[in-house]
Amino acid sequence: MAGYEEMVRRWCGEGYNGRLPPPVFTQELKLLDRRLVVRWCDEIERWQILWEDAHPGSDGTFLLLLFNVEEDDGGYRDLDGRVLERLKASDTWAEDKQQDWLRKLREERAKREQDKKNWRHDYLLGLAKEQARFIRSRPSHKQVV
Repeated sequence: MAGYEEMVRRWCGEGYNGRLPPPVFTQELKLLDRRLVVRWCDEIERWQILWEDAHPGSDGTFLLLLFNVEEDDGGYRDLDGRVLERLKASDTWAEDKQQDWLRKLREERAKREQDKKNWRHDYLLGLAKEQARFIRSRPSHKQVV
């Protein structure tokens, strides 16, 4: 565990007070994405979920704050399954999310195509009715008795 504390100390900086997230939570977090990081922030007394990525063109990494773990009213909240569910729900690249997204795109495309067909049909039907009225109104079309 000393290696893990050293890694957290590197992420959290000199203000690290030794507060570690539960190992089970960290394992579940890493299963979602190995670049996700959880740390304690002393300034706001909240857990933070961050995303770690290599900085282009340098040897270091940077951390992007995704969100602070807190209740809807801004109060303190422990790390729990709701945090993981929030991350899963926001993962637009998850396989099931991609399938939903592609399905919605296909449905929208099919609806647009159907709307175009309906518009063309209605337009042509309107033209045909207008021509029929015009033809019927011409004197040469009327039968002479």
